[in-house]
Amino acid sequence: MKITVSLQRLKFIGSVTTLLIALTNVPSYSQDGESIFKGNCAVCHTIGKGILVGPDLANVHKRRKKAWIFKFIRSSQSVIKSGDETAVALFEKFNKVQMPNHAAFTDGELNAILSYIESNSPEYVAETEAMPSPEESTSEPEITGKPIDEATEEDILNGRLLFSGQLRLQKKGPACLSCHNVKNDHVIGGGLLAKDLTEAYSRLNENGIKAILSSPPFPAMRKAYENHPISDDEAFLLTSFLKDVDQEHYYQHSRNYQLGFLYTGLIGVCILLMIFTYIWRKRKYAPVNQKIFNRQLKSESYY
Repeated sequence: MKITVSLQRLKFIGSVTTLLIALTNVPSYSQDGESIFKGNCAVCHTIGKGILVGPDLANVHKRRKKAWIFKFIRSSQSVIKSGDETAVALFEKFNKVQMPNHAAFTDGELNAILSYIESNSPEYVAETEAMPSPEESTSEPEITGKPIDEATEEDILNGRLLFSGQLRLQKKGPACLSCHNVKNDHVIGGGLLAKDLTEAYSRLNENGIKAILSSPPFPAMRKAYENHPISDDEAFLLTSFLKDVDQEHYYQHSRNYQLGFLYTGLIGVCILLMIFTYIWRKRKYAPVNQKIFNRQLKSESYY
């Protein structure tokens, strides 16, 4: 009798424990989705506030199948290269700005993002020619911070100094020039590790550039500025400079540093050879033990 009661009690405790574990493992989609979206998506997308760097995601769950959305988020370039018409059209429409891959996102995290988008989307209206989808809308999101139109010549100059590294960022982050290049007579050739930013303003617009500078979505850039964030004031100055570069690049001179590096290298090698020749002008022209070896050969002739 006691054994039966004990077994029933153990079964009851096991059932309660299983239920508690199941409840604690139920994802809080709305809460997690908000943090994931703001940390990874909000820099390029809005929900019902217009186009930023990428399309407005309002009601995207109504326009795309979940499987397609999951695949695109995890690797947009794979979907584009597969020839998917929708993916290719989006890539072309948004100036071929490559969306970072998020292959590590689980199904639960992606469901959380979609749940957050759905809960924050305006009431769905069927798409018609009179009511374009957010992806086709030309509306711009509200400008954040000081408008670039108010930028002065001094602001543009300071932005150029920050870009080139002549003026250090407040949090000691790397200068943009270390990875990026722009066509501007006042800036030497920059790095080739990342995209040329000469026409970045046309591709990304004011809010897009500010958003990327303030919260980098690209893995390498995010790592570089993780502990060295760019301030809002610095983002404004850099955006002012990039807008000026975009507007003036037709009047700037293209520079080819490859030939310059080649000629400089050849001249440097010649100079080093001349220096080495001068230093070694009194060197011996035979091994140190050559005379000893010759004496040994001579002595062998007597035997």
